[in-house]
Parts: sequence; C-alpha cells; structure tokens
Amino acid sequence: MSTKSAQDQVNRIGEKITSKKKKIVQHQQSKSSNNTKIIRLQERLARTKSEATRKSIIRQIQSIEKKNGNISNKIVALNKDIDTLQKRLSNASESLRKATERELKKQQKIELDFLNKKQQANRNELTHYQSVTAEIKKQQVLFGTYKIDNSQAFQDKKDFSISEIVDLSQRIDDVLAHIEKLGMGQEVIFNEIDSLKEKSRKISKKDFNLLLIGQLVSFGSGLLTQEQLASIFQQITQMNLTKLIGE
Repeated sequence: MSTKSAQDQVNRIGEKITSKKKKIVQHQQSKSSNNTKIIRLQERLARTKSEATRKSIIRQIQSIEKKNGNISNKIVALNKDIDTLQKRLSNASESLRKATERELKKQQKIELDFLNKKQQANRNELTHYQSVTAEIKKQQVLFGTYKIDNSQAFQDKKDFSISEIVDLSQRIDDVLAHIEKLGMGQEVIFNEIDSLKEKSRKISKKDFNLLLIGQLVSFGSGLLTQEQLASIFQQITQMNLTKLIGE
C-alpha cells in the first residue's frame, strides 16, 4: 500500500469517527431536552387534580422516557461503532507508518544511488582526464618527430554531424583500402580502425582523436612505422601534421 492510499484510509476512518461522535452529541442534546420536558410534566402532574389530566401527563412522560431509551440504545451502538473504528484507525495508522517508512527508505535509496552515480561520474571524469594526459604523452612515441597541436586535436568536444560522420566513414574506408592494398599490419588493426565508424556516432571529436591514437598505439606499434601511423592519423582526422611539426 502506498503512503497516499494509507493516508486516505486513515482520513476516511477519522471522518467516520468524527461523524459518529457528532451524532452522539446530538442524541445527548435530544435526551437532555427530553429530560427537561419530563421534569416540567412531572411538575404539572404534581399540581393537577384531574384524573384524566394526570393519566394524559403520565402517558406523555412514558412516551418521552421510551424515546430516551431508544436514544440511549443508539448512543451505545454508536460508541461500539467508534470502538471498532478506533481499532481500524490504529491498524490504518500503523500501515501508514510502515508505508511512510518504506517510501522514506526508497527516497533515501534514490538519493544514495544518485550520490553514488555522481561519485562514479566524478571518478570516470578523473579517469578520463588521466587517460587524456596519458594519451597525449603517447603522441611522442606514436609520431616520433611529429608533434600534434593539442588545441586542434583534443579541445573540440562537439559531436560529429551527420555529414561529418559520412565523410569520416569514407575516409576510414579509404585508409582501410590503402592498408589492405599495401599489406600493412594485421587483420586486428584493420578491424579496430573499421570499428571507429560506428563509434564516431557516439563520441565527441576530441574523444574520437584520443581513441584513434589509443588504437594506433595499442595495435599498430611494431607493425607499422611511425610515418605510416602518422599518415593514417592524418588521413582520418584531416589534420596536416607537416604544419604542426615543432621541436
């Protein structure tokens, strides 16, 4: 049961109890009014000497006493109903307490999960930063005397547009065809570079450049020359490394 449902049930039972208590007050007021009438009739009875009048007054008193008896029975029944409702209210209140406790724990779990995800995101961001730093350092190993302008290769955080993805895929296909034609490297290099076409749809240009360097370093070192690796990077990214050479 949800907190709202439990609260609604508590409210409904509470309203019934309040309604029955109001009826008891009304019955008690009616009974009090009847008792006042009886007292007045008894006073008349004491003063009258007419037998017929006395009998009439006695019948009126008896009728009112009978009404009071019925009222008393109704009050007893209402009190019994209230006792039953009080027990139901106690159970409903306990259900509300448990539902509130469950929802509080659920909310606390949501907040804790959010904090954990936020902390994980922070850790991922730190890991990514460390990865970027490491990949930039690998440039010297990858390209030897070539030097990449970090502001060009690693500062563009925008995603590829549809047209850029199409052009990039064509350039990758051209590079793969060239690799296959010259027999450079092994099949694993071919597959890793080919997988970049799909990945370019999901990552930024900056991350793409880093991923490309990582794959060339991981799968190309020892199989391709630095010139060949630099050429692949240049053809895919369209960056003119000859203009970026600097010591």
